[in-house]
Amino acid sequence: MKKKKLLIAGGGTGGHIMAGIAVIEAWKEKYGSDASVLFIGGERGLEGRIVPSHGIELKRLKVAALKGKTGLSLIQSLLLLPYAFFQSMVWVIQFRPTATLGVGGYASGPCVLVASLFQWLWGGKSALLEQNTVSGLTNRILGKWVGLIFSAFSEAKGLPQNKLIISGNPTRKNFEELPKSEGDFRVFVFGGSQGAVGMNTVVMNAIRQAKDLDILWTHQTGERDYDRVFQFYQSQGIEAEVSPFIEDMKKEYQRASVVICRSGASTLSELAIVGRTAIFIPFPQASDQHQLKNAENFVKSKAAWCIEEGPDAAQKLCNLLLELKKSPEQIEERANQIKSFAPHRATEIIVKELSK
Repeated sequence: MKKKKLLIAGGGTGGHIMAGIAVIEAWKEKYGSDASVLFIGGERGLEGRIVPSHGIELKRLKVAALKGKTGLSLIQSLLLLPYAFFQSMVWVIQFRPTATLGVGGYASGPCVLVASLFQWLWGGKSALLEQNTVSGLTNRILGKWVGLIFSAFSEAKGLPQNKLIISGNPTRKNFEELPKSEGDFRVFVFGGSQGAVGMNTVVMNAIRQAKDLDILWTHQTGERDYDRVFQFYQSQGIEAEVSPFIEDMKKEYQRASVVICRSGASTLSELAIVGRTAIFIPFPQASDQHQLKNAENFVKSKAAWCIEEGPDAAQKLCNLLLELKKSPEQIEERANQIKSFAPHRATEIIVKELSK
């Protein structure tokens, strides 16, 4: 039997990386000792820490963003591309993957394109995972070259619809639907794998406006904002659980009455699986405003709330938390609704299609 080889290309953020790892785990489960996997990521992303910790071989490309760059920084990013394509060509041809999946991030561009161009030599196939409602620049370009596109949502704007398979967003097996949170009103704040300074500020300003909120707080701050947020809670006399990074997310989802977070695709999928509703504060600089559009998709279905960063964001958040504390049935209603977005079979669908 020909060895089944899976190449995952991409990275940068925890959402891209963990989606790739979830597919890798499902691939290994299907093919066992006949499975061979490789992850090609960027030089600066979180993949350098996360991927090897899961026992997965990692190669790293020196690539940088093009969108939003001007002048010298744009020239520097462009100059990196020829070597990134050459290095991708060497690694892809050496590995000869049965299937290549781009999960998003700058490294996916050259790798997936090279795989699409050369896969006929060994009978491979290439595909993309689009985690957001609106595709980014890299996926819009690659969508013309790959054979399949897996989408987390029923609408994936900017991509060829004839290649689209609605799979949901792949998440690891350790997430499952959790029972309703019991006990005191607890808010879990987290800004994704790297934290969110702007969102942290909104939360702190909301607390300043209503010190009598009488809420238990768990706050993942991100490394760069830990000291500021920790000192804030101390200055307010609030005994919050503050951490730069939380490994056991399942535990925190279990304890939370409601979550305050960004609206990246992997976060949305996790919330839907565990059955916890959220107050989304989308990252305003996200490419093509995809986080806002992700959040709007959930709000439209009455599965969550959304507050955009701005001068009145803290007051809106304060008012909403006071309202939810008085009428927790609103939380339960939206928590039940958010479960309809859960991608229970995403990895199964993706691996099945990649294996054909």
